[in-house]
Amino acid sequence: MARAGRLHARAAAWYATAPAAYPRRWDEHLHRAAFRYYLYDNTVAGERYLALDALTLSPALHARLVAATETLARVFQRAVHAVRRERALVERLGFNWAVAEMLAHEPVGPWLSPIGRFDFLLDRTGEWRLLEYNSDTPSGIREALGAGHLLATAVGHRWPRPSAVLGYRLRRAFARQLAAAPRPVRRVGIVTDAGYAEDFAQALFLRDLLAPLGHEVVVGDLDNLAARRGRIRLLGRPLDALYRLYPVERLYGHPLFPDLMAAVLDGRLWLLNPLVALLAQDKALLAWLWAHRTDSRFPPAEQAAIARHLPETYLVEALPPGLDLSAFVVKEFFGREGEEVYFADALSPEDWARCQQWRTFVVQRRVASPPVPRLVRAPGGWRVASGVACIGSYVAGARWAGHYVRLGDAITTNRACHAPLFVAG
Repeated sequence: MARAGRLHARAAAWYATAPAAYPRRWDEHLHRAAFRYYLYDNTVAGERYLALDALTLSPALHARLVAATETLARVFQRAVHAVRRERALVERLGFNWAVAEMLAHEPVGPWLSPIGRFDFLLDRTGEWRLLEYNSDTPSGIREALGAGHLLATAVGHRWPRPSAVLGYRLRRAFARQLAAAPRPVRRVGIVTDAGYAEDFAQALFLRDLLAPLGHEVVVGDLDNLAARRGRIRLLGRPLDALYRLYPVERLYGHPLFPDLMAAVLDGRLWLLNPLVALLAQDKALLAWLWAHRTDSRFPPAEQAAIARHLPETYLVEALPPGLDLSAFVVKEFFGREGEEVYFADALSPEDWARCQQWRTFVVQRRVASPPVPRLVRAPGGWRVASGVACIGSYVAGARWAGHYVRLGDAITTNRACHAPLFVAG
């Protein structure tokens, strides 16, 4: 237990100090976030998504989290480049044969994606344990930069706010990815499904964040994309580069997908988060990494990081004999926001048989994390409840870049609330 650390949430103490003023301060926080940082999607199922709360880490815990993030970024970069051209293996990891062929040939820049997010839990021994890597379309940038700045201002910048560097490091990563394009980039498209308030707001926020780079940035809906005379156009304007805030696996069935990928493979369009970004996010890659954790392709420091931070993970079709499934969770390869995540011992025999038949699931050893108190709505006011803190740790290019914290239940879903992270001694 020598390495054990603690997470501290502040809302309960703030509420106890001024219970009458707390709801008003919370309303003001939501109002400012909506108007200044596009955080108008601040409730989920009627509950407040942006918490008036703060999570604090010790400097030692934070330093270990930064080191884990940057080392794992190198691990995943190396793993993806080892796997991407093995078509049979890529198909086994959940990609259909046509996309596996595209993935083997697509041009790739210096990064798998300009921005990624490793989601960690702190276990009961004080070790950071990786749950998944969100490298395709990671969210939370508005919260980490905007809501975090508002709360830091409200508490008088009492503690250092690590995520203050996120905007600068993200711009640098995008700049380097854009500079690697096969042809000069004048116009960048950001595309999303504008029917979802969160995704459209994130696209607008990212547009503003990238404005200092000097490129023209066009934001549009997926249905605003078109192919004409060999060029991909957004709102009628030809693009040189494109960043998706739309999952690749949902793009497969779109009529434009073949033309889009033809332009990418021919070098007519530079895809900033290419197909390899989804391969890195594939939970089946976690099982591959666990199976290859002692491979000589990984330097000793990276082997040690895999063993230390990655929970034991297997493909559902390749479980060791006699494995005690009660200690594991079951996850779908491409599930997002807690979708298709189950406690193995809660699955019925019929559901477990379906998971085995579909072969698109992994089992991962469950991580026990110390409970964190959080404030939740109750009849007539508020009450303190236990929650779990999922710490999203951003990597921009190859460097750690900030945090996105969600406080929720044992399985983190879109019902979890966001609280900024600070470092406090």
